[in-house]
Amino acid sequence: MYKLRNYLFLLFIGLGITFTACEKDGLTEEEVLDLTQKTTFAVNIREEGTNQPLAAVDVTISAGSNVYTSASDEFGVAYFENVEQGDVIIALQKEGYFDLSQEAEVFSNGRLAGDNITLRMYSEEMAAVVRGNVKIQIDLTSEAYENPAGIDIYAKYNNTVISSTKTDADGNYSLIIPTTANGRYVTIHFPDLEFDQKVAIREEGVVVSKTVKGTIFRPYDKAMALPSTANILATVANPNYSRGRQAYVESLTVEAGVITAVELGDIGYGYSINPTVYINSLDGGSGANIKVDYDYNSSYCYPEYYRLDPNEIYIYDGGAGYPDYEANINVSTMHPGGFKWNNCDYLNETERVESGDVYIIDVNYGTGTELGEIL
Repeated sequence: MYKLRNYLFLLFIGLGITFTACEKDGLTEEEVLDLTQKTTFAVNIREEGTNQPLAAVDVTISAGSNVYTSASDEFGVAYFENVEQGDVIIALQKEGYFDLSQEAEVFSNGRLAGDNITLRMYSEEMAAVVRGNVKIQIDLTSEAYENPAGIDIYAKYNNTVISSTKTDADGNYSLIIPTTANGRYVTIHFPDLEFDQKVAIREEGVVVSKTVKGTIFRPYDKAMALPSTANILATVANPNYSRGRQAYVESLTVEAGVITAVELGDIGYGYSINPTVYINSLDGGSGANIKVDYDYNSSYCYPEYYRLDPNEIYIYDGGAGYPDYEANINVSTMHPGGFKWNNCDYLNETERVESGDVYIIDVNYGTGTELGEIL
């Protein structure tokens, strides 16, 4: 116990000498403690793809309420003194390169050890571009589409957003994606949307205009069937594959009580047999026997993507006694379309984009995947 007391005594004397010396040098005990919580920090900056050092990069470190600035030297290194340890945000800027913002943790095992990080910037000259136009059907009583402005579209790499943009007043967008000569695997994300719609409804034989409140538009979902004001309802049989999408009839032609033509709207997909077109007349008529050929074009990749052929509609029997056709005032139901890299892969699936390439992708949200309340 005596020896322990001596050691403690000597320790306190040592600490006293240390703090006294610091105070003589103009540092208080609180300032010394503050210094032990800070460290030197170096940011090493390289060009992605070439690994060459990047000089003259403006580097900003935000640590709590403190902001530190510096620039990289000829070796691509920016040095910082007395950086507060803990979580920080590092921002890089250089003309001709994509801005970079990175979260990091500054940590040191000792005041003199310091810490460092290596970050890589992408050259704008090596970018890939994804651009196109966005459409949506808000007025269901008109063939004209609307172009939603200000919707957020972004590209992700390994769950990190690497590029983002908004649609302009005409629904146009352009994503500039940082990449290298070897390309880069990305996914493109379009948001779910919500809009009110205008629709026509047949009520007791009279067609009236209504508002659909809060229809949801999901890029990768199936459209919900719209109400029809037609006096003869034509419905295509369901697709054979669960992943398929229902086809819809646009209009009919009736001559002297006989159905002589059928026009498809959305041709759906997932049909492996010729589906029947079912006819339901509100004012009499019967006997129609109509089928549609399916298109087994190999470009659709898989059978569940086989579509109907709108030019191959077989009217084996047009029936008899059908009334003159009163056309549907609403547009026919339309599924979301165009949200694909090609016929098989959706945009939210990973695809490699090549440096210098431009990908034109026009998308259509369709008539809505979850209709709101009709008021």
